Amino acid sequence: MQENRYFEIGKIKEVKDSTILKTASLIKKGIVFDLGMEINSNLPGKDMGLFPTRLLFESTPEDIFETLKKIEKDSEVSSSNEVIISPTHVSTHIDALCHSIYNNKVVGKYNIKDIRTNKGWDKFGVETIPPIVGRGLLVDIAKYLNMEKLEDNHVVSLEEIKNCLKNNNLEIEFGDIICIRTGKIKDFWNEDYFLKGPGIGSDAAIWLANKGMCILCIDYNSVDSLPWKNFNNSVHVQMLYKSSIYIIEAINLEELSKRNILEFFFVCSVPKFTGCSGIWVNPVAVL
Repeated sequence: MQENRYFEIGKIKEVKDSTILKTASLIKKGIVFDLGMEINSNLPGKDMGLFPTRLLFESTPEDIFETLKKIEKDSEVSSSNEVIISPTHVSTHIDALCHSIYNNKVVGKYNIKDIRTNKGWDKFGVETIPPIVGRGLLVDIAKYLNMEKLEDNHVVSLEEIKNCLKNNNLEIEFGDIICIRTGKIKDFWNEDYFLKGPGIGSDAAIWLANKGMCILCIDYNSVDSLPWKNFNNSVHVQMLYKSSIYIIEAINLEELSKRNILEFFFVCSVPKFTGCSGIWVNPVAVL
């Protein structure tokens, strides 16, 4: 029987059932929006030294068919199976709390040599992330600034966050999933997508956390503007290491922006790959 890993869950563990129940009232029409991007061998990232995602068809239907015939004479059943080789922090994905390492420690105090093995992380891996359910808020910075997409070196400021929320009559509540739209997802299939892009300022992220945010999402592959400028004061460190707030990156917010949907019921289930610091997810928004 697995040990109780409740303590690893992060800030989201503080969200009450009554808050989720209240948020469910946002569902009025039963319309579901897919917020995830595809995962395939065309993903960018080779210039960063990331090997491309590959699907290996190790067992063909014919091979399996022959095996089944040995098990059951005259069987006409066949199937297929694939092996996936890929980095996990590509396409739409979630960062586990152990993703951000600072002074050889994670989550403020755990030394990596005590909880990291060649089989992955013994604590804070993605298998400890619970299903994410709550009120999603679209903070559409690109639209607020009348831009199709932000410049690659743009760092979203606290003033921009506050003004965007004010202009749309939105207020942060405890348990909210904040989705920052920069428009950068439009470049998703470009090879330099991973190399440069806009991000969020640390002061803005900390302010959102202090207001009650429990999950931070962005439509770029990093919440921090790339190339890195100051990792010690990065949003990754502030959220994962210091605040126990999960990060979802490369989320597709274009359809929500197009329809001006700013508040929605957010759902995201996380595959339980034991010991991983991040994994692909496919969030949805429900109206």
